[in-house]
Amino acid sequence: MYPAWLVLLERAPKSPLERARKEKVTMTLSRFPSLVAIAAALSVGAMIAAPPALAQRGGQKPQQQQQQGPGLSSKELVAAVQEGYAALQAKDYATAKVKLDAAWALAKTPQDKVEIERLRVPMASSTSDWTNLVVYLQNAIDTGLLTPEQVKAYKYGFVTAYANLKDDAKTTSYLRSYVDEFGGTPEQTFAVGQVLLKANDVAGVGYVEKAMTAAKAAGKPTEAQYKLLLNAYSIAKDDAKYYDALEQLITAYPTDNNWKGYIDKAQKSPGFAASSKDIRIDIYRAALGAGVKLSPVELSNYADETVQKGLPGEAVSALEPFKGELDAKSQATLANATKKSAEDKAGLAKDEKNTLAKGSGEAIANLGEAFMTYGDNAKAIELMKAALAKGVGDPGKADIVKLHLGIAQNRSGDKAGAQATFAEIKADNGSAILAKMWTTISKVRP
Repeated sequence: MYPAWLVLLERAPKSPLERARKEKVTMTLSRFPSLVAIAAALSVGAMIAAPPALAQRGGQKPQQQQQQGPGLSSKELVAAVQEGYAALQAKDYATAKVKLDAAWALAKTPQDKVEIERLRVPMASSTSDWTNLVVYLQNAIDTGLLTPEQVKAYKYGFVTAYANLKDDAKTTSYLRSYVDEFGGTPEQTFAVGQVLLKANDVAGVGYVEKAMTAAKAAGKPTEAQYKLLLNAYSIAKDDAKYYDALEQLITAYPTDNNWKGYIDKAQKSPGFAASSKDIRIDIYRAALGAGVKLSPVELSNYADETVQKGLPGEAVSALEPFKGELDAKSQATLANATKKSAEDKAGLAKDEKNTLAKGSGEAIANLGEAFMTYGDNAKAIELMKAALAKGVGDPGKADIVKLHLGIAQNRSGDKAGAQATFAEIKADNGSAILAKMWTTISKVRP
């Protein structure tokens, strides 16, 4: 049983369009490989080969073995090790432990100790004797006689042992040390980063970034790995990297929930509530621009926004494609908007000359927005540029005008122009984040 922290529960973004709808996203990082899997040297089959000091003279008697090379230090020790080795081969672990423990009591040299621990390590692993495994691993490392590959495998053995002992602190500590020294797999490096981030330790960001680089080199990172990267940048309060990672996530996994990550952020902007009557409708525009499927309740809310903004043309264009999914209230809104839209559209041309001559920058921008809702993006762009040139006093409202200008440019096919406009938007009322969303839309949507 692996420790609970190996399971990462990511907070799924709440739909800003329908707050009542929630869902849980569960990400399970790959379990630590077993001690056997991480290195062949730790597998029972590989480790229960005759110890080198014995294997070189496997056909000789213990007395002869004692007379050649470094070997083991006494014939009594040779006999005890051979008996323990035979018991391991027979998978008689109880006998093997008795014999090898007796051999340990006879050990005098580092060579004696390493040969014994090369047998006790797989014995402990095979019997899930995690407490003793830690002791045997350290004993073997302390001899200084392990090969580099064996040292690497044995050090990962501490991770496996403490994970099975459910000692989260030591598991994390040894895993972090292992990754720092040997690099580790992407999954291991992600695990270190995840644990550090859970403790709000920004050092976790570096591990997650390193793991993501390795995951990309190996192929396509998982959606969960991208979300862990987002979590890292959120904790580090690095907005630039956060939105870059969100764009990468959406490019790789363009799901509705991932798109709504932008919307969730926009609605949490400090100035969103104060400007909501001006920008709330843009939440729905962005969602549709991203191809997000709106629920009947969301469509009804969108319809309400068009009514409040006096944009019957948008109500028709937004609701007509979903006519069969609308509730009675939205059906009535659509019918009313359909009647008004023809008259409204005809009146726009009449209003243009007077508004340009006498209207404020905000009035001109509103007229441009109205043209945009009827699909006349060229006229919308012209009017909104005129509005900005004349001046929109409130900086936050000016950025909302720029947002609408960028939307019109994107819809007209001028993606580069739209991206340049979106890049100018800095207000904290949600427009800057929606601009980032539209920038991503312009890159990944047709």
